[in-house]
Amino acid sequence: MGISNQERRHNMKRIRSLASVVLCFALVLSMLTVPAFADETGYEATNSYALNYNGVYEGSKWQYFSPYWPAFTYDGDADYTQSISFTLYNTVSGKGFPTYCTDLVVGLDNNSNFRRLNLEDSSYAAGAAGLLRSVMLKGFPNVTAEELGRAAGVEGLTVGEAVAATQAAVWKAAHGERLTFTDFCDTIDVEWSPDATEHYDACYAEIESGYAAAANEAQIEEHIEKVYNYLVNLEPTAPQAVAVSAASFQSWSNPVLSRNADGTYQISVEAVVDVEMAADDSLTLSAVLANDSTHYVSTALENGTNTKTLVISNVPAAAAQGGVKLAIDGVQTVSDVFLFDAEGERGTSQSLIGMDDSRLPVHAEVTADFERVLHFYKTTKVANTQGGYDRVPLEGIEFDIWLVAEMEDYLSGAVTLPEAADYVTSALPDYTVATDAEGRGSFSLTKNGMPDGVYLVTERDHPAITAPAEPFYVILPATGTDGTGWEYEVTVQPKNEVRGEVDIEKDVISIGNDEATVDAYAPHTWIIGATVPLDIGQGKSYVISDTLDARLDFLGNVKVQVESANDNTVTPVALVQDADYVLSVTDNDSLAAGKPSDTFTVSLTRAGMQKVAETVGEDYADYMIRVYFDAQINANADMGQEIPNQATLDYTNSVGFDFDEESDIPKVYTGGANLLKVDGDDQETTLSGAEFRLYRAAAEAEQADDTVEKIWLDGVSVPLVAVSFFDNADFEGDKVTAVTSGADGKVAICGLAYGTYYLVETRAPAGYNLLTAPAELVIDENSHLEANAVTVINRSGVELPDTGGIGTAIFTVSGLALMAAAGTLLVLKKRKEDSAEA
Repeated sequence: MGISNQERRHNMKRIRSLASVVLCFALVLSMLTVPAFADETGYEATNSYALNYNGVYEGSKWQYFSPYWPAFTYDGDADYTQSISFTLYNTVSGKGFPTYCTDLVVGLDNNSNFRRLNLEDSSYAAGAAGLLRSVMLKGFPNVTAEELGRAAGVEGLTVGEAVAATQAAVWKAAHGERLTFTDFCDTIDVEWSPDATEHYDACYAEIESGYAAAANEAQIEEHIEKVYNYLVNLEPTAPQAVAVSAASFQSWSNPVLSRNADGTYQISVEAVVDVEMAADDSLTLSAVLANDSTHYVSTALENGTNTKTLVISNVPAAAAQGGVKLAIDGVQTVSDVFLFDAEGERGTSQSLIGMDDSRLPVHAEVTADFERVLHFYKTTKVANTQGGYDRVPLEGIEFDIWLVAEMEDYLSGAVTLPEAADYVTSALPDYTVATDAEGRGSFSLTKNGMPDGVYLVTERDHPAITAPAEPFYVILPATGTDGTGWEYEVTVQPKNEVRGEVDIEKDVISIGNDEATVDAYAPHTWIIGATVPLDIGQGKSYVISDTLDARLDFLGNVKVQVESANDNTVTPVALVQDADYVLSVTDNDSLAAGKPSDTFTVSLTRAGMQKVAETVGEDYADYMIRVYFDAQINANADMGQEIPNQATLDYTNSVGFDFDEESDIPKVYTGGANLLKVDGDDQETTLSGAEFRLYRAAAEAEQADDTVEKIWLDGVSVPLVAVSFFDNADFEGDKVTAVTSGADGKVAICGLAYGTYYLVETRAPAGYNLLTAPAELVIDENSHLEANAVTVINRSGVELPDTGGIGTAIFTVSGLALMAAAGTLLVLKKRKEDSAEA
């Protein structure tokens, strides 16, 4: 194995008892409890290299010799000619155990110290850990040569053959396809070092001395090969126990720096570790500043999974850098097949494999580095009600990040950087960050494997902002605010002005009309118009809402479409309910006590906003989204009183900025009139039984529609259509087309749009004459008042109508002076023929 027999004999005679005592004492010191605070002595790691190759100690136990040399037999103590297995000693207990070689190109150094290592943690044979474990468990000496021979189908298997086969199987399992055997008593073929393998020939000593040939070399090779094939084809075996290693750290956090009032820092880190511990084992977990071991904290571990938060307190700013080392130290008892690697680099000495159940000192560590993070906080400024400004977060703003100089090059002056705005970037950034709904985004150098250094940041254009921020440099980590130490997390707050305002307007009956007068309980149309924002295709939400006045009922008949904002030259594009928008309606009984009024919302879907964007293209300012719906005036209304109705638009743009706008407030009205039927000779005498009908001028469409019933009256130039109305101010019951005066002579005509109507008496009180012609009745905001009641006079006896006149009925109006002053009096007036002709 790279060591001469003479050297082995010399080493076996050396007595190192004093060295054992010293090592034992050092181990005991390493197990002392580490204080849970910073101290002057500092943290010291446990030395886990507590095993020695047998050459350092007296006695050559577990040496396996050639069965073909007549002068020697295997007894574990005698001299030898060929050593394939080596003894490792626990320097504390003095216990030894046999091991096999695992390396092929590294010799075994007599003076090496070894530590125990899980097979799965091997730097070169971890993938074969399960097979290596099986080879050792089913190979010699864990089973006798006789048992191994039976398992492999070899009769008369010698110890030497068992050792040779087990060693060959270990090498094959550890190195796989990189190793082949031409035969088992010749030089092994190793692809990367064919000249360094003669010392690892399974039968080297026997071949050199001629004894192998005398003992039937072919049979030896056959025996070794059969056992070898049996061993390398075993099923992998899972670990029986796990020694402390870096893999014992299940997870750990990046250290968190918290600045104290006195300028020192508190550093906390969380770790989850899993360890196996016997009753007498003792393990601790420590957190140690990587660049100053006097600042550390330790805590005891228990068998199983441990979740620990360690806090190092009162750390000076200058020391609060470089990361935190997490370490497991102590003594541990485990029983399994392990690797044993030598102290130093791998080339220092041969690595070995064997079974061990010792209590040994252990040490494992990982580094929890401070996470380098560049945070972004993107906002815009909005005036508040207190006369100041609030910062409102912006979503979806993207920043490109380039590494332009590593820290060492930058600090040494090897790299000179131009102004950030003049830096010419490569085609693709190293990373891109987009802000979230809170206006925040982050880039972790640590998690993305990026080095400390100088980074260029540029902001991308966005349709919802006026202009991106100017490019800038960020250095990570940055110098601490007090000029000492480092800041590992840096937050930048480039600000923007938002554009893309929206507006909303509301009309009634027709576009541009802010007032209308309508009949009670008659459908009329409202029109909400909202502007199209420039980034509607990427917008978050677009909601038009309307809470109707309690004197209005929502009737539906909703239509939503994209229209030209200024003219009708563009064909409207209809939006489809459920696909392009969602209609939500709260239809309450507005007349019920305590019930709220009706409400509805039109919320554009993502598809709807995309449809609008595709329709308007870049000409968004030339379009509007209009919502049409019908409503009616209900019994909550008072005649002559305005009924306002306002809509709102809530738009959240593509960067998460909210626009809340209210429309103008159009109004509707309804009116009525009161009549008093009296005797023409005695106006104190009221007349009952007079029946009246009401007519209005037919609209153009009605005049052209033959299905609409119309009448013509003398003195009126257009055809008339009958009007229905309420006969009471509370709008109770059904509408009527005729009304009859009661005993008090009163007639109520209610719930009519403002305008001019024609009153026709269809039945006179008994003994009285009909009005000979219709009379105009003007409804306005004051005509419903009792003070403005219209007196209608009927006379008894025979009366001849004026030729060609509208009639000779006489109307007197109470409160004439008041109405004249107001300029809004409802009048019934006698129309004379000459006036009509004029």
